[in-house]
Amino acid sequence: MAPTILLSTPATGKTHACISRVQEAVKRLHIIPVWVILPDRLQVPAFNQRLVEAGGAFGVQIGTFGTLYHEILRVAGKSVPLASDVVLQRLIRGVIEEALSDEQLSHFQEIAGKPGFLSVLKDRFGELKRAQVQPQTFLKFAAKQDKALQELALLYERYQNQLRELGWADPEGLNWLAVAALDADPDLCTDWPLLVVDGFDSFHGSQLSALKLLGDRLPQVVITFPGGLQNDRTAFRRFKRSFERLHAALPEAVIERLEGEVHLPEPLAQFEAGLFEPDPVPLQGNGHICQLEARTTADEAREALRWIKARIVRDGLRPQECAIVTPNPELYRPLLREAAIEFGLPLRFTHGDPLLDAPGITALLELLALPLLNWPRRGTLDALSSPYFDLSPFGFTADDTIALD
Repeated sequence: MAPTILLSTPATGKTHACISRVQEAVKRLHIIPVWVILPDRLQVPAFNQRLVEAGGAFGVQIGTFGTLYHEILRVAGKSVPLASDVVLQRLIRGVIEEALSDEQLSHFQEIAGKPGFLSVLKDRFGELKRAQVQPQTFLKFAAKQDKALQELALLYERYQNQLRELGWADPEGLNWLAVAALDADPDLCTDWPLLVVDGFDSFHGSQLSALKLLGDRLPQVVITFPGGLQNDRTAFRRFKRSFERLHAALPEAVIERLEGEVHLPEPLAQFEAGLFEPDPVPLQGNGHICQLEARTTADEAREALRWIKARIVRDGLRPQECAIVTPNPELYRPLLREAAIEFGLPLRFTHGDPLLDAPGITALLELLALPLLNWPRRGTLDALSSPYFDLSPFGFTADDTIALD
């Protein structure tokens, strides 16, 4: 059965249609698991809540693409440990130090020791992997390019070789392994009755490869997508390009258009209709919506809290009656905290701080990563001098750390 792409403008019932199909599949087939894939972990509990409110269903697995990749590898008997951010940072730092000691970095030599360089490398490696660019392919391409690209390709190859030697994978590497497992075994995951992919407005290369392979073997694959084929609004241009890539990966897919009414309050519906339009219709609704333009995310956080503070002082609202919604909670969390202190506002985040951000947990993970990285000098000394570890039972003191250094 060919995959189905549900296409309609935002807030017109695509998720509701997915929930109905999930419940129908569970009732009719009595086969588990039914899989639902969402863009990030923040949307997983929201979908689960909507499923419960609609009557619920047994045997439904709700997660992200990362969850799906883990399950594919588990079923294939090829599970691979996922390296944490701490391990990856240490690994990249080791790769940089080795390249420097081998005198292979001339273009990046001056900035190789800067924390920002490590962060940029991690992002570039992730982009290359999401685009399914193999290190050897990148090396051949970079050989005819400038020195900066050649050194980036060299670091990329060293990084991937280190991961292979450890037998671990980074989040993007799971994509490769899962796609390879599906490609190697045509019968893998064929007993799944339904795969639903909801809430995405774009897909990168490895995600498209996984969807193509699963779409060719599963009885039902349903993918929702925003926008419309004939809609030339500026706000939908990016959706249209992404849809063309999706349809090229799944040429046999059946396109279903949902024509339901927009489930938005009137002020928000007016705002959405004029979004990015050159001559938008003036908003009606007695000032329900106020648009502010800010230069940076830090300015956005500060202006949002300044506006809320004004509503509390001038309009008599209570803090618990106010909410802030952000596209990236992890990015905005520290900025909102800083601005909240300035304005004297209490904040409560619906999602707590990641456990990995706790200093003690970070120190423990760095300690456990030392053997994997062959006991690098700086990391080992940091662990020995960490206030979170008491080494006195082993006869080791702070003075010993200084002497060892």
